[in-house]
Amino acid sequence: MFSLPTSTEYNKIIPKKHVLSSESLNITDRKLIENEISKLTIINVIDAEKIRLFNIKDSFPLVIIHVQTKSNEYNPKISEALFKGINQTIILFYSLSTGSFFTTKRAGTILTSQSQPISDWNFKLTGTSIQEVWDNLCIDIFKIKKVRSKSIDESIILNAEIQKMEESIQKLEDKARKEIQPRRKRQLAEDVMKLRKELREKMIYD
Repeated sequence: MFSLPTSTEYNKIIPKKHVLSSESLNITDRKLIENEISKLTIINVIDAEKIRLFNIKDSFPLVIIHVQTKSNEYNPKISEALFKGINQTIILFYSLSTGSFFTTKRAGTILTSQSQPISDWNFKLTGTSIQEVWDNLCIDIFKIKKVRSKSIDESIILNAEIQKMEESIQKLEDKARKEIQPRRKRQLAEDVMKLRKELREKMIYD
């Protein structure tokens, strides 16, 4: 599946009670998992031994979990609850009638891939350590823009800041177009220029 090595293939159902027993979950999280998830299945486990990496220092498993929901609509809060309840490095896979997609959590941010047919997902595992494999897999799946001289986690945080700045610029530009007072219009234009300058300084990608 996903063109991953057969050595990583797995087929193990995770009993919901194991997730529900996590002390990290609150009442709302538990209700979501209980009421909206029909099945959790581990479909891939990627580790140094399975993909024959020589560098096994600080190794950890990457677990891909197929989340089957009772509804055909995606609720992001389900992912948030699962990331709280499962204390491992996990990628959640959803397959709905509208398409299939992945979510994971890194650097305090929940990342979500684009949605596409299952057959279109093809991954190549690259790297000399499991950390490199994890980094490259995240770049591949979630289209993370790597900021020059920054780690993947730092890039994720910066990309989130960049997105917020772009949204702020758009709002200011919309406001400036509607403003009729020349002085206020000029001030808004200066604010936009200042933000654009800050944005250019952040957007230095590899």
